[in-house]
Amino acid sequence: MRKMPSAIRLGKTGCASALFAFFLFSAPTVSFAGVAVSTISCEALRLMEFKQTPGLSVIDVRLPPDFDKSHVQGARNIPKAALASAGLPKSGLLVLYCGSASCPLSHMAAETLMADGYQNVSVLDGGLAAWSGKGYPTQTSSAPKRIKIKHTSQREVRAEVLSKRAFIIDLRQATGYRAGHIPGAVNIPLENLPQNLSEIPRGATVLVYDLVQSRMREGVQELKKAGIKARELSGGFAAWVRGKNSVEVK
Repeated sequence: MRKMPSAIRLGKTGCASALFAFFLFSAPTVSFAGVAVSTISCEALRLMEFKQTPGLSVIDVRLPPDFDKSHVQGARNIPKAALASAGLPKSGLLVLYCGSASCPLSHMAAETLMADGYQNVSVLDGGLAAWSGKGYPTQTSSAPKRIKIKHTSQREVRAEVLSKRAFIIDLRQATGYRAGHIPGAVNIPLENLPQNLSEIPRGATVLVYDLVQSRMREGVQELKKAGIKARELSGGFAAWVRGKNSVEVK
């Protein structure tokens, strides 16, 4: 039986970045538009999931309808067009994928992130087709769609901002929030929402927004599971800015 390399035998308390680096530097690179993009095998990613590697984010860069049909279990859906503005932490370990080896979206997305200063980025070799072909777990998003989500117009949000009656939650990362947000909004990133539910006043009108539609949907669903009624801003923060509404900077 072949001995497993010591870099792979790191425990939960081992260095996550070292483990990720092992896979990146031992994996082949693919040149896309002149940029060397590292790939990671399905087996290596599955091992990292088993080890619950800190900071690991698996991101499906396809459009929401494709993501909803089937995706890597536990993956987040951030379409390529919204990835650069999603506020992902630059210290994170990011694995991107799309439908199959012939799909260029994940490599294009990796190139965008690398140009923006992200270093720990790789593409899942073979995409979802290779992952599911090996029998690794996938899931669908059909069940959450049965939850009715209420939307709030920009006009209604402007009224809530003026009256200061609503509790408005910005689901983006802190960097995006500081660059500009709806006046009076509180920054609770989607990833931290479950452990910060106590900050939300019970009985208040709760509004959420983000740049990514799927993140707003996840936020509303997370709040509903906790018994908190919430609505999302129609069109998200991008629509708010396009509508030339006021923006607060911190």
